[in-house]
Amino acid sequence: MRKDYLKSVLRQDVGYFDTQTGTSATYQVVSTISSDVNSIQDVLSEKIPNFLAHLTSFAACLILAFVLSWRLALASLPFTLMFIIPGIVFGSLLMKRGAKMKSAYGVAGGIAEQAVSSIRTVFSYVAELETLERFSHELQESMEIGIKQGFTKGLMIGSMGMIFATWAFLSWVGSVLVIRRGDNGGPIFIAGICIILRFSRLLLQTLFP
Repeated sequence: MRKDYLKSVLRQDVGYFDTQTGTSATYQVVSTISSDVNSIQDVLSEKIPNFLAHLTSFAACLILAFVLSWRLALASLPFTLMFIIPGIVFGSLLMKRGAKMKSAYGVAGGIAEQAVSSIRTVFSYVAELETLERFSHELQESMEIGIKQGFTKGLMIGSMGMIFATWAFLSWVGSVLVIRRGDNGGPIFIAGICIILRFSRLLLQTLFP
């Protein structure tokens, strides 16, 4: 894959490299070969197996909960949206900010690579301070994006508190089913545990895909 990517870059016209303003084409090629390919490898070796594991566990817990107490499982279905929507919203925000941070780091790395590779020219034009200011400006942008990204991750992790609200609701519904409808408490309790495990798997998949 790295070989094919490098071949694709080398087949580009010279004008392609002239349009890479603010960064170095050499730096972009090297960083992309190392980072993007590692990301693809991480998806194939870790993300997809984890997704299949969470999906299988989610389906098994859902089926078992309906078998043990379909009323309790049916009452918990609306809570599914409370776990899916935050994951989708926060996940999209993290992806956008991650792309912006990567771009900002790429520009900063390009400035540093150009300065080091042309250090004689930098010294001859006394451009050390200007280069340092440009580099610091790009790092400042990436730092601001990183702070926003950390705040978003904090909100995502904080949304895991919905599990406690769901468990409280299931406890109340289960007590109503036992007291008023005469259902057996054992299957109700096990069904509640299965539902919580189902939501936990769903939350882990949406928050940490």
